[in-house]
Amino acid sequence: MPQTKQEGNTIVVKKDIANAVLVERTPATRRTGKQAPGAVYTKAEVESKVAAATKLTAATMSTLANQLGTNLENRFAKKTRFMKGKVAAAQKATVATKAAAKAAIKKVQEKSTTDTGKAIALNKELLETNEQQAVDLKKIGREKTDLNKFIAGDPELKAAVAKARVKLEARAPGTPAASSGAPRTPGTPTASTGAPRTPAQRGRSRSMAR
Repeated sequence: MPQTKQEGNTIVVKKDIANAVLVERTPATRRTGKQAPGAVYTKAEVESKVAAATKLTAATMSTLANQLGTNLENRFAKKTRFMKGKVAAAQKATVATKAAAKAAIKKVQEKSTTDTGKAIALNKELLETNEQQAVDLKKIGREKTDLNKFIAGDPELKAAVAKARVKLEARAPGTPAASSGAPRTPGTPTASTGAPRTPAQRGRSRSMAR
């Protein structure tokens, strides 16, 4: 309920509004000369004007509050969309990274399996080769022993083998064919006759002289 009073030439209207106090002062103006009298409001008119002003103020405050709420909602929605986009991109990158890591691990495992299989096969082949070589060496040893026994049991064969061994040891590498006892054709030039020698024979002579 508004309270109206007059303080000197000023009319004071006072009203409590939702934990606030609205005070309106209307000072009287001093008139000079002949002028029309100023408007005089009744108590009901003053209350009506105060109610209209209060209603306008409330409407204005409600409009501002709605605009502020709308702006905040729009900003929040925009921020939410931005964060959702970043989260989706991060999830996509994580999925791609996991897929790449899984493919790399699978490739390494396949290569490891292949290399292991090759190593096992190579090791198996080497073992088989070693076993076969051992068998061949044993066989050669037995055959050599049997041959020595056979030669030792036949004096003529033993003498022939000894004679052939002496000839092989006496023959040095690079010796001309004439020194091995092979028949020579008359007129064949040799080193002992002083005939000209081939470049190969001269080279062998120099290497032997050195």
